[in-house]
Amino acid sequence: MSEFPPPGPEPTGGAEDRPSSETSSPTVWPVFLTYGLVLIASLVLGVGLMVLAIAVNVARDPGIAQDEGRVRQLVGQVAATPKMLLASAAVSSLLLLAALFVAIRLEGARLARRLRLTRRALGFRFWLLTSFGFLAVSQLFDSLFWFLGIDPGGTIDLAIRSISSASGYVLILLLILIGPMAGLAEELFFRGYMQTRLRQRWRPWPAILVTAGAFGLLHLDPFHSVFAFLVGILLGWIAEKAGTILPSIVAHVFNNTVWALGVSFFPGPFTAFISFCLLTLSVAVGIGCIAWLVRQPTAAASVQEELAAGAAATAIR
Repeated sequence: MSEFPPPGPEPTGGAEDRPSSETSSPTVWPVFLTYGLVLIASLVLGVGLMVLAIAVNVARDPGIAQDEGRVRQLVGQVAATPKMLLASAAVSSLLLLAALFVAIRLEGARLARRLRLTRRALGFRFWLLTSFGFLAVSQLFDSLFWFLGIDPGGTIDLAIRSISSASGYVLILLLILIGPMAGLAEELFFRGYMQTRLRQRWRPWPAILVTAGAFGLLHLDPFHSVFAFLVGILLGWIAEKAGTILPSIVAHVFNNTVWALGVSFFPGPFTAFISFCLLTLSVAVGIGCIAWLVRQPTAAASVQEELAAGAAATAIR
């Protein structure tokens, strides 16, 4: 038997009291359309930022364009600069926020209900263990890949190089954008906008897995996408467990902030002993927190009824 209650209450009474399938289960294609547009826009804007940065450097030194080796070197240097990461992080977060606000505006839905931003009496321990549990699982994957000798490279390596070389106001802005801003924007869009709508239509685990897959794909990097998919499953489960995305937001922001601070002040690489200690600690904390969460009651049926009410209100409008 599933640990989650059904998406909404079963209708009772006569035929006139039963909502139509359109009212009780809104269509999901607008969510996928919005996501597709965000994915395309991310690709276009990402390439555009790179081309603009390269063009500025070539304009300063026209001789670069005549040497293919220097062009390749310039591309690598531009991609790893703190200001490029700053611009990319800002564009990505703003794009997600703009897309979900426009989409919800077109739906005519109430923002807090549509995104499941309602406050729940979860208790301090729930917030604490979801945050540290998510941090431990995230660190577990990092340490496990080190233990297996897997070099992530790609966007994660570029982010580490950029943050570790940043200073002054650029570093402060990077910590804000990668920590609070990125975590908030991604949770509002994926667990709030996307998973909430899929949950109104589908059962919990398909909604969680599809949302996590979309979350992973948006990172546009083989290693980072797999990592984002795996942690996205945990974030989606936390949201369903709580009946609100607020704990997922806090956990995501906390993890990103700790990671960014760690990279900034302790860029590594760590010794084998420290990495093994981090792996062991992550396993212990992660298993302990998840085991505790599994034993906690899932969101009450009233929360799921609220989802159904939000879906009905959206369809009526």
